[in-house]
Amino acid sequence: LLDALEAKQGFIAHCERDERPMGTLALDFTLPCSQHSQALEASELIQTLVRKESVRLLPEREDGEILPELASVSAKSGILASLHMQKHIFLIGVCDKEDNDDVPFLTADLRILENLLSLMAVGLRAAERHEREHLAIEEISDTAARGSTEELWPLIARHAAELSHSKYAVIYVHNASQMCLEPKYPWRRGSPTPVGEGTPLPLDEKSLNGFVATNQRSEYVPD
Repeated sequence: LLDALEAKQGFIAHCERDERPMGTLALDFTLPCSQHSQALEASELIQTLVRKESVRLLPEREDGEILPELASVSAKSGILASLHMQKHIFLIGVCDKEDNDDVPFLTADLRILENLLSLMAVGLRAAERHEREHLAIEEISDTAARGSTEELWPLIARHAAELSHSKYAVIYVHNASQMCLEPKYPWRRGSPTPVGEGTPLPLDEKSLNGFVATNQRSEYVPD
């Protein structure tokens, strides 16, 4: 990013997604490596950037002094962009343009950073999702190895909801005598759900749930 935008320095900082209030962001990386502070002060402008996942150009001041928002990295100008991941929000800064007197940071530079981060975000989010899937499978496997059904099925429901960013998930059990699917292991985000809550679903050839269960396949149902 520094090479692409002809910048002298850059940094990556982060905070937890649900961190309130946001006093500082942890500085993970600076380039070139230096003895900067280990935290970036979360000014009102930086908090707005972090919340909205946006990009902002910070031009150099007329007096040439260090910008208050970038005092932690001793920078006089920069482009800041935030990137939202599952658990963290990252703030990427590209600071102090080479030969700033002749060609300062321009709106075109902002668009370049925005496009580069957009491409990077696709790969980063895919890697993050694969890691969460791996951890979920590992936890489910460990629970299954202990032979505890009462722990296993609610765990599967929880991971299914979390990995799909859903508010609710439930595992149905086939009731052969009633020819229906009974809700046995529900999970609702933010609140415990009693086992068995929900309405039984008919198991017949005409219903979608009957078709899915009988054919053992997945089906997407839009809003």
